[in-house]
Amino acid sequence: AIDHRMPSKSTREAIREDGTGRTFDVMIYPLAAQEIAGAVIRLDDVTQRARIEAMMAQTERSNTK
Repeated sequence: AIDHRMPSKSTREAIREDGTGRTFDVMIYPLAAQEIAGAVIRLDDVTQRARIEAMMAQTERSNTK
């Protein structure tokens, strides 16, 4: 994102030591001021949304059989 000076978005899953998982949308906004480059990183916890989407997909697969 910093090299291309374009925002970047991805989804990542993190697993805690206790085995529970969380899903995050990761958005990186590049910043440039004079000769200093950096970025703002935004993490949105989308675990609940991801679980609902997975359940809906499973239900849809079950209904098409």
